[in-house]
Amino acid sequence: MPVLASAAVDPAVREQLRPMLARRPDWLPLFIDQLGRQKQIAPDVLLDVANAIGLRPSSAQDVTFTRQLVSHMVRRGGYTAARALLGIGEQRREQVRNGGFENSDLFPPFDWAYPNSGGWTAAPGHVLDQGTQLELRANYTAGGIAAQQLLVLTPGHYILHYRTGASS
Repeated sequence: MPVLASAAVDPAVREQLRPMLARRPDWLPLFIDQLGRQKQIAPDVLLDVANAIGLRPSSAQDVTFTRQLVSHMVRRGGYTAARALLGIGEQRREQVRNGGFENSDLFPPFDWAYPNSGGWTAAPGHVLDQGTQLELRANYTAGGIAAQQLLVLTPGHYILHYRTGASS
């Protein structure tokens, strides 16, 4: 599998791999894992492999594959490829997940992530009795990150705001 994954950087090899990947061979999960282990494999190659597989958002296994490939792309700085795979900016998905804490966080880092580092913690819950909100707790003597989301925005002007309530 390491040899096959290494060979996938060659467009001619990927061309031969496409029909095999589309048939979903038993070794596909191992192949995707191996692609992630090899740092020389560029994000565009990973996107090409994802397109060859034909990932379906309705399939739980494909959501897992997509999550893995997005993670591999982001680790390599391939934000454009990761956004393309997720359909961000193509009417399939918003650029910013604005709230929506009642939904599952399927594709970190583009979905909400809760690192709960330092003296800060965050978790979705019913805080304001207005649906699912983000509950934050802080130790005021320490800094940290409670919740984060990766934003890749086109150049321009943006206004970000938040609303708090039930602070104590």
